[in-house]
Amino acid sequence: MRNVERHHADDMKLDVHEKELVKLMYEAVTLTSPTDEVLSILSAVGIKRTLEILLIMTQSATKVKSPDWFIKSISIINNTAKCLSKKRILKNLFSKTLC
Repeated sequence: MRNVERHHADDMKLDVHEKELVKLMYEAVTLTSPTDEVLSILSAVGIKRTLEILLIMTQSATKVKSPDWFIKSISIINNTAKCLSKKRILKNLFSKTLC
């Protein structure tokens, strides 16, 4: 029983450390602190995906003026992609922009 409790405590510590690491990565890239909403989005996707998102932001040809909006948009696209095919998403996106 104690091993289970210890394992759970280790998982909680890891979650706290991961959240802190995600916060530090965001601050290093944007030079601002993340909102609670953005921090929860980035923490949910994990460290690897957070690094990918921040890398996309830094390497963008045009400067990302609103990192929070950018991250929320990517989160919405990722959630939509789970439900729809990429082809359908692109078709809907282009049909709305052409109207």
